[in-house]
Amino acid sequence: MSAIFDFDSFPRLETPRLILREATPGDAQDLFEFYRDPQMTRYVTFGVHRTIDDTLAFLAWMADAFQKKDSIRWGYELKETGNLIGSGGLHFWKRNIRCAEVGYHIGPPYWGGGYATEALRAIVAFGFEHMDLNRIEGKHTAGNVGSGRVMLKTGFRYEGTLRQREVKDGLIEDSLWYSILREEYEQPAG
Repeated sequence: MSAIFDFDSFPRLETPRLILREATPGDAQDLFEFYRDPQMTRYVTFGVHRTIDDTLAFLAWMADAFQKKDSIRWGYELKETGNLIGSGGLHFWKRNIRCAEVGYHIGPPYWGGGYATEALRAIVAFGFEHMDLNRIEGKHTAGNVGSGRVMLKTGFRYEGTLRQREVKDGLIEDSLWYSILREEYEQPAG
């Protein structure tokens, strides 16, 4: 493992089809196109972005979390076009127990193309190799089976369902939890 990530500069990650980089206000239009789509926000805890200002506020939240050294969230740039097709990262870094929570979104036109799995693999590697994490956890609301498949393909294990744990559009929903441990990352099964 290299030195533990210190938030001095925003890291850039690369996968075969994506560049994971800092998202800036210049990327707001790309992300707004997805976040204004009710299909995209169906399973996330925030609502549809009504205006570009909603997306700019989301980008400001990402930058603020990085400045506070709590979270890092990359924009997913498609190498082929240079446009952002989603975002994701590691949040709620608990240094004392070496744990963080993963979160990610991909725009609907790119669902089923393997982009979320490709990006999540890079994020998991960063967490274990540069943040000295021992555990990375993730969750999704009930019904979002695609998100569960992404985590399973990335080596996460399903841990259980927390009943009526999330609120979405005023409705209380179940939350399904997954995790991957450092030992599972270093010695994958199978």
